[in-house]
Amino acid sequence: MEQIEQNIKKALYHVQRPGRYWGNELNLSVKNREETDLSFALAFPDLYEIGMSHVGFSILYHVLNKEKWIACERVYSPWPDMEEEMLNRNIPLFSLETKTPVKEFDILGITLQYELQYTNVLNLIHLSGIPVHSSQRTNEDPIIIAGGPCSNNPEPLSMFIDVFAIGDGEEVAVEIAEKVRDAKKAGLSRKTILSNLADIPGLYVPAVHRDTGKVIKARIIEGIKEENYSEKPIVPVIDVTHDRFSMEVMRGCTRGCRFCAAGISYRPVRERDPDKAFEHARKVIENTGYEEISLVSLSTSDYSGLPRLLTLLTGRFNTNPVSIAFPSLRPETFTEEMAEIAADIRKTSLTLAPEAGTQRLRDVINKNNTELDLLKAIDIGFKSGFKRVKLYFMIGLPTETDEDIVGIAELVRKVADRTGKYGRTDIRVSISPFSPKPHTPFQWEAQDSIDELNRKIDLLRKYMPGKGVKLTWRDPRVSYLETILGKGDFKIGSVIERAWENGVRFDAWTEMFNKNYGIWTQSFMDLNINPDNYSSAADPESTLPWDYINPGVTKSFLKKERENALKQEVTEDCRISGCNYCGLMDQKVCRDLKPSKVLVDWKESGVRIVKSEKKNKEGIIIKKARIEYKKTHAARFTSHLDTMRIFVRALRKGNIRVAYSRGFHSHPKIASGPPLPLGFTSRAEYMDIEFEEQIPSMLRKVLNNSLAPGFEVVKVKPVISKAESLNSAIKIAEYCVIFNSETAVDRIRHNIDLFLQQNKFIVTRKKKGKIKEVDIRLFVKNIRMDNHSVLLQIQTGNKGSARVMEILKPVFADSDVDFNEVDVERTGLFAEVNGELIKPIDII
Repeated sequence: MEQIEQNIKKALYHVQRPGRYWGNELNLSVKNREETDLSFALAFPDLYEIGMSHVGFSILYHVLNKEKWIACERVYSPWPDMEEEMLNRNIPLFSLETKTPVKEFDILGITLQYELQYTNVLNLIHLSGIPVHSSQRTNEDPIIIAGGPCSNNPEPLSMFIDVFAIGDGEEVAVEIAEKVRDAKKAGLSRKTILSNLADIPGLYVPAVHRDTGKVIKARIIEGIKEENYSEKPIVPVIDVTHDRFSMEVMRGCTRGCRFCAAGISYRPVRERDPDKAFEHARKVIENTGYEEISLVSLSTSDYSGLPRLLTLLTGRFNTNPVSIAFPSLRPETFTEEMAEIAADIRKTSLTLAPEAGTQRLRDVINKNNTELDLLKAIDIGFKSGFKRVKLYFMIGLPTETDEDIVGIAELVRKVADRTGKYGRTDIRVSISPFSPKPHTPFQWEAQDSIDELNRKIDLLRKYMPGKGVKLTWRDPRVSYLETILGKGDFKIGSVIERAWENGVRFDAWTEMFNKNYGIWTQSFMDLNINPDNYSSAADPESTLPWDYINPGVTKSFLKKERENALKQEVTEDCRISGCNYCGLMDQKVCRDLKPSKVLVDWKESGVRIVKSEKKNKEGIIIKKARIEYKKTHAARFTSHLDTMRIFVRALRKGNIRVAYSRGFHSHPKIASGPPLPLGFTSRAEYMDIEFEEQIPSMLRKVLNNSLAPGFEVVKVKPVISKAESLNSAIKIAEYCVIFNSETAVDRIRHNIDLFLQQNKFIVTRKKKGKIKEVDIRLFVKNIRMDNHSVLLQIQTGNKGSARVMEILKPVFADSDVDFNEVDVERTGLFAEVNGELIKPIDII
């Protein structure tokens, strides 16, 4: 295991964003696998930054790990640069927590969130050293489970996945683990384990169930259980896609948008108690230092506990402000209270999703809001201080005409006129082509061809207002492939495999998709499969590849909704109009349903919004402290900017009030010395922090209790008088470079002598496409050998400096040491006072 970790460390010197693969997060608790009964690798088939932002993934991780007998660790897809390093160095896919090879786990669980991640699923399995085909696996291989929304059509991946979990995963994940644990103790064969798992409700096991005609009914948990949410979630040390606390407040949606697969998959609606949700949020903020809470659901403004929750949140976090964010909102349910809260601390974009440009088409898709609703929402948002609005629309919807396309442009023009009353117009319009999804009323509809979608985009561009409006659109080829994979049958699995074999990875990323699309088209041709067969219309009476999956909503209800769409008839939310008989009538939450004309009653709720206290109020005397800290092995792949964010969160976690800059985008008043290069460790880094109050007497202890592993505050000293900034004061940096080679010693010593004898040493640097020559010899004060170490003393400061790696390249030239993989430690930063080197913390 130690050798694997050493190989991983060496590989990380050669890849972008190595922190993706290093772990080292705050609140990470790692179990000893030898002391547990079962090991479970939970995999997300995309980058760490995406997976760590996913609420469901974090819920499952917590649910599994709260069982003392389960050791659950995380796995993410490596970017191509890391995949290449792993293959070259014979590094198998490994878990983030302990760097254990995935093949050594009892279970590999993969979440299926998006069709364009399917080739990544195959790649995860292959890089683990596990046969890609389920039929070729032996008793030595993990059982591979897949769950998530895309498991509602298992067919495209059914030759690769052992077991599909349909529906909510919290309960069934533990049941699977129990079955595998018991089978492991009994020494049962793989075939018997799969047969036993097939008996668990909600599981589809292709090797057992295929061609039996058995219908698999989705697992639906009765209510949301508070114990399934961690009070100490893992906090990434690198910047991730949604770098905040995402709190699920409600699961499910009964609005009934006819294009929406999630609205079917996550039914019925189950809400969290607002008082319990608040208590959970309070503990999470205390344990993480997060600056923002996002209230997550499919339709947060429909959460009946929202007024109460917002009252509690704003009352608790007004002194140490926490932003409260909402996902994309329904215009008709956006209120002044929501706008006031969202705009209070940080005025960001107002995001609304009209989806269609005409009322006729909004009725077809059952969007159930009007042009007046949208314009009213714009008024509410901009009066509250918003400066930008994002609008989401779809094109290619069933029954759509050119009039509907032009209607989008006309609606945007009206929005522009409305926002113009509040100053400069800034409207971002995002267009997505419609993709028919399984288990929706539109599952039988055809998707427009790529050419037709491009024609509609051109038409929209022609009529879209220009000033203050930015139009972006999703590549129609992406939606086309998404549809084929999403509605695919067993044969599509062969196409996925062929594309993967030919190098397709990360199709959800634009730069990768543009390279991959030609491989996809060739893969279809090679296998003589016409992709248009999967994007064309289907007979509503025909058998569909996913008909053996029952998500809870019946096929007859979907047919009825399709008929209503073609008649342009809307279906009210059952929480307003009463039961629509979608198939979930036996669920407790549905039996207890009491229809109400208003889902969220702001008037009767007694909501009280508490404004956040303004930062740096008049009369506050700002205090400053200088800290000295270490950055050790565990934190070596944490960047300079990430380090700054870690300290900010540690201060917030310790409830220490930092001073903020003034202006629209205020930020903590924290300044550091010269950035430490990525991959280096340090004995002495420095940071100046300004406070709104007296410097806490226990600051060092508070920080050390709150920082991520690998950081240690050594000393804290108040800055009494006006002191020179760290970047101005620091003139010298010293480094120790450790190498492990007996044969290289003489060559390195010779190279050092050669370098020091030169009056000039020119290197070239490339910045923003321009080449610049720099004489680094000017900045090298000294280089010397000390056993198997090279000690560097480099001049730094505003006049420039030499980069350590620029020096190490000639120092290790013609030796058997790869200068990119040596251990480098910064041993000191110094000011020069009367010719003497003094630590920055000793000059104040």
